[in-house]
Amino acid sequence: MGPMKKIPGQRSPVECARALDQALEAQRARTALVRAVRNGEVDCVQALERAARDALAGDMLAKDFLLALPGVGPAQTAKLMTQLGLSDGRRLRSLAPGQRELIGAAVRS
Repeated sequence: MGPMKKIPGQRSPVECARALDQALEAQRARTALVRAVRNGEVDCVQALERAARDALAGDMLAKDFLLALPGVGPAQTAKLMTQLGLSDGRRLRSLAPGQRELIGAAVRS
C-alpha cells in the first residue's frame, strides 16, 4: 500500500488548527467592534466605515450590528432591515456607501 491519498474537502490537523485560529481572530475583531459601539467609543458611522475597510469586522452580519447599537432592539432592527431592503444574510462589507449613510441617519434620528 502506498501513501494515503487525501480525500477532497478533508483538512489535515494543521489546516484545522489554522482555520480555527482564523475564525477566533475574526470573532474577536467583531466582538471588539460591537463592544466599542456599545460603550460609545465609536459611533455607528465610524463603525460602518471601519467594517468597510477591515475584512474581519466586515464579515459581521448587518442584522447583528444593528442589534448591537444602543437603543436598537429586535423590532427596530427588523424595521430598518426591511426599509433598507437588506436580507438577513447581508454582511457589513457588502453595504453600499448610500446604505451605510441611511443606517447612520436612521440610528441618529
